[in-house]
Amino acid sequence: MDGEQNGTQTQQDAQQQEQQASQQQTHQQETQAGNAADDRAAGSGADAAAYEAQLAERDSRIAELEEQIAEAAKNAETADGLRAEIAALKE
Repeated sequence: MDGEQNGTQTQQDAQQQEQQASQQQTHQQETQAGNAADDRAAGSGADAAAYEAQLAERDSRIAELEEQIAEAAKNAETADGLRAEIAALKE
């Protein structure tokens, strides 16, 4: 009977080792997946910062152009007023 018990114990030991190896492998895969997700998040953070910077530049440029348009509109009004005054003086 000792031989049977030793055989059974050896099988149980082998099964436990397989389970432990499987658990370790699963843990490693989860860790690697987590690290990959962290890397993507870090990359996304850098991408998001660059995107935000581009948006800020765009908004700044839009504000500059709107100021130029407003000034051009004032100049156009001034020019129209001067033309009207010139026409009145010519009459």
